[in-house]
Amino acid sequence: MLAWARRVARFAQGLVDVGAWLVAVVLLVVVFLCWHTVHAPDLTVMRAALARLHSVVAGQQIEALSLEARVEPDRRELVAVATLRLRSLEHERAAWYFLLDPGFHVLRIQNVSSTAEPTPVPWVQLGPVVQILSSGVGTSVQAIRVEYEGSPRLHPEDCRITAAEVLLGPDCLWYPLDAQSFFSLEARVELPSSWELVDTTTATEVNWRGTHREHRWESGEPIAGFGLVAGAYRYQERWAGATRLRAYVPQGDELDPVALLDTIETGYQTLVDRLGACRLPVVSLFVHPTLQRAFHDGAGGIGIPRRALASEDAGFGLVTHELAHCWWGATVTGGWLRTGNAAQWIIEGFAELSSLLASETVYGPDAAVKRLLGEFYDPVEQKALTEMTVLDNALPQARGRETIYRKGAYVLWMLRHIVGDSAFLNALREILQTYPTKEIGASEVQEVFERVSGRSLGDFFEAFVRGRATLDFAVDPQAPGTLVLSNTGNAKWQWPVTVLIREPGGGEPRRLELVPPSEIRLDHAEAEVLVDPFLQWADTNRENNRYPRRSEPLFVAPSERGTLVVTGEPFAWSKPRARLRVSGGEVREWEFERGILQAPRLDPEHGWFVTTLAGPTREQGTVVVLEADGSRRRVGAGTAAVPADGGAIVAAVGKKVVRYGPSGRAHVLLRVADSSIEAILPLPNLNHLGVVASDAGQSSLLMWNENQKSLETVLRVDGSLPFVDWSATNDSFVVGFPDGLTWDIWEVPREATPARAVVQGAIMLSDMALSPDGSSLALAAAPTRQYPRTRRQVYVLDLTERTVKTWSDPELDFFEVAWIDDSSLLAVARHDPPNAPLLYPWSRKVVRIHLDRDDLELLQPGSDL
Repeated sequence: MLAWARRVARFAQGLVDVGAWLVAVVLLVVVFLCWHTVHAPDLTVMRAALARLHSVVAGQQIEALSLEARVEPDRRELVAVATLRLRSLEHERAAWYFLLDPGFHVLRIQNVSSTAEPTPVPWVQLGPVVQILSSGVGTSVQAIRVEYEGSPRLHPEDCRITAAEVLLGPDCLWYPLDAQSFFSLEARVELPSSWELVDTTTATEVNWRGTHREHRWESGEPIAGFGLVAGAYRYQERWAGATRLRAYVPQGDELDPVALLDTIETGYQTLVDRLGACRLPVVSLFVHPTLQRAFHDGAGGIGIPRRALASEDAGFGLVTHELAHCWWGATVTGGWLRTGNAAQWIIEGFAELSSLLASETVYGPDAAVKRLLGEFYDPVEQKALTEMTVLDNALPQARGRETIYRKGAYVLWMLRHIVGDSAFLNALREILQTYPTKEIGASEVQEVFERVSGRSLGDFFEAFVRGRATLDFAVDPQAPGTLVLSNTGNAKWQWPVTVLIREPGGGEPRRLELVPPSEIRLDHAEAEVLVDPFLQWADTNRENNRYPRRSEPLFVAPSERGTLVVTGEPFAWSKPRARLRVSGGEVREWEFERGILQAPRLDPEHGWFVTTLAGPTREQGTVVVLEADGSRRRVGAGTAAVPADGGAIVAAVGKKVVRYGPSGRAHVLLRVADSSIEAILPLPNLNHLGVVASDAGQSSLLMWNENQKSLETVLRVDGSLPFVDWSATNDSFVVGFPDGLTWDIWEVPREATPARAVVQGAIMLSDMALSPDGSSLALAAAPTRQYPRTRRQVYVLDLTERTVKTWSDPELDFFEVAWIDDSSLLAVARHDPPNAPLLYPWSRKVVRIHLDRDDLELLQPGSDL
């Protein structure tokens, strides 16, 4: 406290005029808003703080940065001296500002502009903002030396210095920056000699300094930012034209850096063909086991989480997104602190669009359909792209990422179909060539696209970039043999929409291009009509895009009274339905206003089902009970809900596990500090719970003992732990998790005996379930990766005999399994006939599998279930 007071006093002594005092008041307002952001989060207040911060920093630029730093692993600190060349764009400037993580303590600041002795400069460090008094009023350029030390504190999950590594990405604020412009860099960094630097230059000079190695490099061209990553890595490299590509993997990791380099080169070359040459001389990508979010540091350094490689495309989409920041972010940017100009759209939305183009180019139009499904966004919760700020991207309580990445990419995908491929790619290149190392906004993007395409795009930009317009195409009967295509969304639509008509008996479908509202005449009454099946337009409500209407199965939950079938689409904003045919043919039906987050779980004692409905955020789901009499009961807030003893329900609420009693009263069972609860597993012993918690890029399987109030760690893995079940027969957990490019399944005994691998090397594990007696494990997974048409099969493993049996169908892609009893199960699959293009909405099937038979029994949800 005394040290802080001395800093304030020293700063106050330097405030020699009224203008400086006014600037100080502004700074204190910014700091107060930052404090409010941390202690009472409110996005409106946060955006106000960001706007105020931008207003006080605007008018200055860090043109050059010279950094001398030494990593001290034993102290887990960085000791650094940064010399900044600052330029004022104003006539006079009373103060300069920069950002620095508050975990780094400023020791001294000096003005080194002249050849004379350095002169001390008064400063104050409040939170992440450092203000220094200008000692050269009237001069447009000053050189300031900043000495500081410490370790990052704002984002400890992805920003850290340990005994084994340094991981400092672009948002770690580990060097002084004002986020106002590109800057040139000279760096000299000392690292332990056993560490490998993730190098982003072609001419790094290395010198030995005892137990450390000194790395020297220069940026050459101005850069948007840079990171510092080093540790136990091995790498491979190759040239792609004038750019050197490097792939780093952790020492001892089975990942093949050559195969990773192949992915990097394919994605990079595809982007070069579309966007032109990248201005960065080196692109170095490293894989990290616990990284929370992938990043591009602005100078060619890319980090991706290891778990991302287990996706169907082996991480290609994510890798190309980060590669695309060589153009969007490292060449053209939207301004890190700017508000109201769609800055995040320029950086992230354009990068995601570029990744979509790369997937389509390399893997074909089917890959584009699959990728676009992942870009669907909530039509109610989405915001205007111009509203999005860096806070909406960075803060976990903000929902802006869906708008920034998904809507941002989809709006550009639509723009591509409006102006045509040639004009679209020419406009992207024109933006990059016109504004290199510049900040732009939505207005500049609109001007370039209008000029290159020769079209007026004002209505489109107002609706989808500056506004929250929605599309909702629908096809409905109008008269016998006639349908009508309409847009029930609020967007004024003027562009043609693809309509496919599939006649009975097969054959090539008839394709129409119609602008709604339009009539569709059918030659056959039994024809099927699909609207926008290739997902060209951002219509995220798709059940009404098909005629006749058909609600497809999504989840199945067998019980002694019958099987509950949930139909609809797997999105938070969808409106699914549930249907249960009980003995005697009586039917129970439920409709939901939001999507279902998890397969319903049966409470066998009471005959009801427990599930969770989507809320405005992932942590704000609603737990509901589907009663045996057909009614529905809201229990309370939570996710990962499961039935417990005595009619109670246990659910996760953030970092807490809450027990809802039969009366609805909530009781907190346990809290897991610094973690979020991902799954809950009741055990046969009513006083025990299995809990999956995630934190800092790792997941833990925990055992809660209610009697002893103790929480024991059973297993901890890097990345996620999405599948957990309990085998009463073997008194053990069965867990499934991604491991690099593939998935593993392990049996983990509750007692202190070694875990054993059950399955290794599975592809696209999408579900697993233990039989009621715990002796057999069913799973939906693929034997090989064939993106974008990988077909998963159903496997049943006998955990005692160590045998496996497989069921597959050349037209089915299985994604969910559920046991009926110990000898039979249900599986849900997507109908995916070979040699036919991927069309959405999918057709989905339910099959029954008998363990003593090799065939699949296709069921009809309306009659057989």
